[in-house]
Amino acid sequence: MADKLGNHIMKTNILILSAIIPGILVLTSCQELPKEAIDKASAAVENAKTSGAEMYDAENYQLLEDSLKNAMTSVDAESGKFFKDYQNAIKNLEGVSSFATTVTTNVEVKKEEVKAKVTATINEVKALIAENQQLITEAPKGKEGTTALLAMKGELSVLESTLTETNTLLEQGQLQPSLEKATVAKDKATTLNTELKDITSKYKSAKK
Repeated sequence: MADKLGNHIMKTNILILSAIIPGILVLTSCQELPKEAIDKASAAVENAKTSGAEMYDAENYQLLEDSLKNAMTSVDAESGKFFKDYQNAIKNLEGVSSFATTVTTNVEVKKEEVKAKVTATINEVKALIAENQQLITEAPKGKEGTTALLAMKGELSVLESTLTETNTLLEQGQLQPSLEKATVAKDKATTLNTELKDITSKYKSAKK
């Protein structure tokens, strides 16, 4: 009788343990610091930064950094508890990783847009330089006019040098500086174009 009772108790204990052990394992896994998720999120944010997010998507990059800080705060808060459960923290970190990937993709799209804009602006400046050179040949060649035209030719040479520098910056991946140079060159070329058209127009009218 005692043996049967002992066996019964043993079987009962085994059943209880078999029910408890999975729970203990789950609890233990929840207690482990989610290093993999932390590393992945941190790497994704760093990748977004390296891609140029601070310059080309500053608003979303700031949100991304804030999201990572908040996720790490939730990890730290959980690590201070006796019974730890990092499941929510892991979800937050996964969200950061996903957001970082989106930001990085958006940055690459914006960089391509800047490249296209720089290239288009360079082509516009080249066309303006060519037109300005033609207008110079049509402008009056009096004493004062010749001096002014020589100065304009000098400015056109400077513009051509600027375009060379702009192309070099573009090839080096320095997109923002190349865009700034191209924009300044376009403004100057446009101003010269307006002046030359005005000069040649008045000259042609006076000849009639």
